[in-house]
Amino acid sequence: MEIYKILQKHGQLHIEKDIEKLPLKEVDSLCKKLKNVDQYLTNLDNKDTRKLGKILPYNEVSECLESHKKHGKQLLEQGLVGCILLAGGQGTRLGLKKPKGLFKVKSLGNKTLFEIYTDKVKDAQKSYNCTIPLAIMLNPESYVEVTEFFKENKFFGLTQVDFFIQGMLPYFDDSHKWIWNKESIAFASEGNGKVFYHFALSPIFSKWKEKGVVDVGVIAIDNPLANPFNPSLIGLNYQNDLVIECIPKDKGKMGGVVFEDEVPSIVEYIFLEDKPSIPVHFSNTGTYVLKMSYIEKIANLPLPFHKIKKEVSSGMFANKYECFILDAFRFTKKIKTYKTSREENYAPLKTKNDIDLLNDLLKQQKLTF
Repeated sequence: MEIYKILQKHGQLHIEKDIEKLPLKEVDSLCKKLKNVDQYLTNLDNKDTRKLGKILPYNEVSECLESHKKHGKQLLEQGLVGCILLAGGQGTRLGLKKPKGLFKVKSLGNKTLFEIYTDKVKDAQKSYNCTIPLAIMLNPESYVEVTEFFKENKFFGLTQVDFFIQGMLPYFDDSHKWIWNKESIAFASEGNGKVFYHFALSPIFSKWKEKGVVDVGVIAIDNPLANPFNPSLIGLNYQNDLVIECIPKDKGKMGGVVFEDEVPSIVEYIFLEDKPSIPVHFSNTGTYVLKMSYIEKIANLPLPFHKIKKEVSSGMFANKYECFILDAFRFTKKIKTYKTSREENYAPLKTKNDIDLLNDLLKQQKLTF
């Protein structure tokens, strides 16, 4: 069978007997999954392929002028801004056995994270009398549940909501052997780094291009304070490829904004933990604005994979490979940074310990469009 050729190719024959116990239909499904990622599996090894360049402190954020804000407003009013929501994660660490976007926030009337973001889109559309297309990236395992949730709720009144799927890769142990979990190979998302590849491959990209979308806000599902429709943030991307939103250096697990080889860059927190001597004055919030033309340019460019240890199931940890979205920003020098405050725009919802702080900040927050 074809699946055994794939296992042999990647040195994974230890799960051959487990696969033999599966119904033929499930074997075919698993084989299809592995064939879809075979190209990446062939190129992966045990090493982190990201190498840091020359790091220098990044001391000053870009100056945001009134003209930038005016330009951002014009783009919004003309319907030339889109938004990508990164929502492939599960709510496991929040005590939710569902996609993270279905987590309910008590301080906002038990609205789900998805509802919080659709409200932001509706508010911006009302403020600028425009239509804003929203594209949501999901993982294959959550796709049906999330899309059905949106259909049941009539897309919360939005008329341009689309979904696309990120890729998956097998979990592996310290000997680089794939993990068998119950009745299948344990798969994990490949991270947010391939978002632009999958977005450009989907029909959504062509649709947005035809609509004339110029700038795209990119936000994560686990930061309900994110505001991708800030006209100053959008306008700052005038004549640039990318704007990185940042806050003064924070103690949390956040990437640091630095100069790398004389270009503004983000160093992920896992590198900062290993190298505390790296000078960091600003932290990355995970909110970005990119030109559609830049997304098209980088969509098919290769990105490094990073080895990360994550929880597969309750109490069971293993390794996975991820692409980081910040590595997609290293193909341009036309980068600006936008400074905001944690209280206004950053309250990550990673674990149960973050819930109380998020509730407090959400009560205080008033978005200004």
